[in-house]
Amino acid sequence: MKAIKALAALLLALTALPATSAWTNICATDPAGFYCDQVGKTAFNNFGPPMVRDVEIGPIIGVAYKLKGGLISRPEAQTIQLAPRNAFFFIIGPGGVADYEFLRDTREIAPRQPTEGRR
Repeated sequence: MKAIKALAALLLALTALPATSAWTNICATDPAGFYCDQVGKTAFNNFGPPMVRDVEIGPIIGVAYKLKGGLISRPEAQTIQLAPRNAFFFIIGPGGVADYEFLRDTREIAPRQPTEGRR
């Protein structure tokens, strides 16, 4: 009986743990690192045809560095995307165009303060 209670307590504790990101946020260990001053801002698209530029994508919640060939798509995604070069990527949080975290190349994003809005 004690073993069942201990197992139930362990399962309850594990389900209460916060979800972790699929990517390592370099700003967690080095807040002065590249692009870390952009964390907390809102990401706006700065890439592609004029029609899709200046679209709000979501909050920037971190920065990841990926080597060429490193996985940049979500691990559970049906298609695999690999980094085309060594690069920094913004970790975009849920609440914008998606309800999950994803990576976007820093060259494709125009970070702005949440109050700035569109230009």
